Amino acid sequence: MMNSLVCLVLVASVAIHAATDNTTLENPGYDITPLKERVISDQAKKMFKEKTLISANPICQSDAATLCPATSSDNLLLLPCMQIQAERVSPMCHQVLWKYKVYLTTVGGPLLTHCESPFRWIPGCKKANPYNGEMVACILDNKKNITDRDCQLTLFRMQKVIFSDHRLIYGFNKACGQDIVELKCGRVERNETLVFDTGTGQQGLVVSCLEDNIDHLSADCLKQIYKKEVVAAESIELDAALAQACQLEVSVMCKSIPPGKGNLYRCLFDHMNEPTMKSKCRRQLMRRGKEESQDYRMDYKFTTACSMAIKRYNCDKEAYTEGSFTKTVNILRCLNNLATQEGALTDDCKAEMATMVTLLMGNYQLDMTLAAACDVDVADHCTMEKNTRQGGGVIACLMTMEKKMRLSDPCSIHIQQLVAAALPTFTQAVDHITRQRCQTLYKETCGDLVSQHPTPRRFSCLMDHANDQGTDPICRNHLLTLQYFLARDYRMDQPLRDACQYEANEFCSLNYKQSSMEYPPARVLHCLYTSYLNPATKDEISLQCVHEVQRVMLIRSSSVDLNPYIEKSCMADLSFFCGVDTAIPGEEFKCLQENMENLSDECHDAIGSWTKMESQNIEMNQPLFRACRNMIKKYCEEFPRGSGEIIHCLASVKNVFDFSEQCRKEVTDYQTTILQKYEYDPAFIQACGHDAHTLCDIEKTKNELMECLKRNSVDLPTACRAIIREEQLEQEYAISMKF
Repeated sequence: MMNSLVCLVLVASVAIHAATDNTTLENPGYDITPLKERVISDQAKKMFKEKTLISANPICQSDAATLCPATSSDNLLLLPCMQIQAERVSPMCHQVLWKYKVYLTTVGGPLLTHCESPFRWIPGCKKANPYNGEMVACILDNKKNITDRDCQLTLFRMQKVIFSDHRLIYGFNKACGQDIVELKCGRVERNETLVFDTGTGQQGLVVSCLEDNIDHLSADCLKQIYKKEVVAAESIELDAALAQACQLEVSVMCKSIPPGKGNLYRCLFDHMNEPTMKSKCRRQLMRRGKEESQDYRMDYKFTTACSMAIKRYNCDKEAYTEGSFTKTVNILRCLNNLATQEGALTDDCKAEMATMVTLLMGNYQLDMTLAAACDVDVADHCTMEKNTRQGGGVIACLMTMEKKMRLSDPCSIHIQQLVAAALPTFTQAVDHITRQRCQTLYKETCGDLVSQHPTPRRFSCLMDHANDQGTDPICRNHLLTLQYFLARDYRMDQPLRDACQYEANEFCSLNYKQSSMEYPPARVLHCLYTSYLNPATKDEISLQCVHEVQRVMLIRSSSVDLNPYIEKSCMADLSFFCGVDTAIPGEEFKCLQENMENLSDECHDAIGSWTKMESQNIEMNQPLFRACRNMIKKYCEEFPRGSGEIIHCLASVKNVFDFSEQCRKEVTDYQTTILQKYEYDPAFIQACGHDAHTLCDIEKTKNELMECLKRNSVDLPTACRAIIREEQLEQEYAISMKF
């Protein structure tokens, strides 16, 4: 019961017309008493006083029996039913219905019967004026404190009546009257009576029209719209325009979904991209989705699940933006900072965060500020995705353009903010578009994981195979674009984050509780990997963390831009030395390594650090590993996978007659550009490092160290002598090949 009231705690003053409204209103086409005068007809007074049913009134008896026989025994149920079928209701009956609505929502008659007790203890309600809407407004303002089920049900039914006609919402026309006229959502007659153009029973469309023009509303009207929609978050029945537009979809697509608690909204959003959904329903859902992106309180399920965390950690204050709403993306970003704090977020809140992010990532137009910022960019780069209405396609396209640095500054900022809001559920949010673009990889390579494992594990499988020879280029480019954003914050990679949470905190000074970081998120992976390579800390890194770090490092070895600290340091060098096509995975690194002596100091240090890591796992050298995969299986299978010893094994057999020519070339290139520096040769360091420090000047070049060690070969261990002998044979062979 308390959960059903959480969203309503945020409602303020949603009730009936105040007597101070300056606009005189009438039911279009009918001669009724103006609301400004607050004159209640004797017939309406008698109707309520004697608890007469509308269906028993001779004027409405036939309409009620024909149109709404199932609800004819309860006025509060009959009114919404008749409203939905307003065009079939007789003009005379409309007059009766309208006068009863005015009496009902002004005096609040049923509240006196079903909500009598609250008047006794709710401050101000007992003294509220019962004839101008003040009393009803007071009860609705305090709805969060009402626990009586009978009173709750009565309030809900009254809200359905109120929200069916904007003229019955307290203060609405005073705030929005000018907007209605200026935006042509209605017109003003000579007697200054507001009338909606589409005729009887369509007053709910005034609000729908205003919501379609939400970017152009006055501040006062915008507040009224958001007040109304926050209340309507609990049930689709309180959103008259959407309920009417989506009647068929609710009955077909959501027939097994229980109403209330935001369930039907969620169901309709899940089916939003299905071709069978009518355009009028989709338009209303788009409108609702835009509003939810601007104020999280309009999503009942999200608000109910996360309200405690939002209040406890002041996310609503931190995320406050201009107007009367708190932008949902900002709320998500605040909550994401709490994701790794134990107990900060409930499982239900995390699940709702994932759902909200999936909704926002699935349709770029739902975030109105993003849509406005990226309008030109979409037209320039993503027209096809927009026209095909591909779920998440436009966002994926904009992310690709961001990776290529082709977006305008405003659009780039909003895309980055949206991705940041997706933490830590990024992989779930892009799962739909990833399935579309990687169908073959999903089915054939990662098929067993699709049904048996959660999305993050499936995503890891896809990433592991992104650079496989048979992977479709569209799929590969999509996956590498996603990895580009994952690289900006290691926490977006859920398996990595979960496996290495302790290590990131222990070795990389990542303090979750205070949300402060000595290492920026983009550098944490590098920190974790160097901690694993460091003999002093290697044993403290869990095997699970080691596995995840190695997995991600292999993925990121395909492109410089997947390693932010290298990209930032080497952008100028990359464009100067590697202007040729380096689209082949790993070629950018190889190019920079070949030009290492000429790189800027910052880039030299970054590539040097990368090369040291690469030497510990030869698979990170993608050109070499791609060319030598079969040779490794044939000649070097006894060595641990990825071990630095593999390169020495390959070098020792590269001149046999059946050795791959492409592999021979890659090994030779590696020897001449990488192994000439002893610090990049882990096998040399392991076999001869101690003796080099003891017997020689460690600052010498590798060739000078070799000569020094050969002079002291008697004192060297067998492994070091073998390395020296291998180097000597390689040099002799290279000399012989010249002649």
